[in-house]
Amino acid sequence: MKKILTFAVLSAALLLVFSCGSGTGTVTLNITDAPTDASNIKSVYLTVTGIGYHEETSDEWTDITLPSPKKYDLLSLTGGTSAMLGEFDLPAGKITQLRFYLDAKETGDSSPANPGCYVVLTDDTEYDLFVPSGGTSGYKATGSFDVPINGTVTLTADFDARKSVKLTNSVYNLQPTIRLIADNEAGSIAGTVTYAGSYSLIVFAYEDGTYTASEAAADTNGDFFMNAVTSTTIPDAGTYKLAFLAAGSYDLIFVEIDADGAYISSSVQESADVVVASGTVTTSNFTY
Repeated sequence: MKKILTFAVLSAALLLVFSCGSGTGTVTLNITDAPTDASNIKSVYLTVTGIGYHEETSDEWTDITLPSPKKYDLLSLTGGTSAMLGEFDLPAGKITQLRFYLDAKETGDSSPANPGCYVVLTDDTEYDLFVPSGGTSGYKATGSFDVPINGTVTLTADFDARKSVKLTNSVYNLQPTIRLIADNEAGSIAGTVTYAGSYSLIVFAYEDGTYTASEAAADTNGDFFMNAVTSTTIPDAGTYKLAFLAAGSYDLIFVEIDADGAYISSSVQESADVVVASGTVTTSNFTY
């Protein structure tokens, strides 16, 4: 069963529910990104028109339409930077999933509309960012969370442009891979990398023991390192930060990228068992 409410109507309805004693809480929702490693992409713009949430107790989806669409350049939200999508009053209890609704063209649509999802290359040319089902079905974020009665929970959704933006037959497609984490449960890893080579570097964070050598080779879709939790490029200064990580142990995988943007698989090096605690920054320096 699915309910569809506008933002204003939803707020009024929730106030009524609250007054009857069921209880609500506030969810602050932010957006961040793990950067793409495509050297020719300067910006990835997404326009969010609404969200949906699924309640565990009622097994229902409820949609919220934003008062006005919100547009973000994902590649400006990397390295621990985030932007707030909004604050929402939701029923107290467990929310098992979120959906994000986007102003985007459906795959194969050649209509002249100007959607809010597109890619800008380094030469400033723009290309529509197509999606499998337009903005109708929404894109699910993995990760459940609890909404406290009369309390607040802050969440960050990592859209991970590296995994989500794909170039196929000269068309940019969006296949969102959205990771959701509660900020009060998150930590980060930061450090410096000593590197004397001439290429660029990227670092991937894997849950402890999940990295295998096959990750450095292309899968059936031509993708690399797809089981990484998150990643970031390492600039010339040699510093990096992997943000919004759940508490636990991670293996860091460092790899070179050549001038054409291709991974040099033979260059993989690993820093194992880096422990992340909630609310802290773990320092992990590395000599490549």
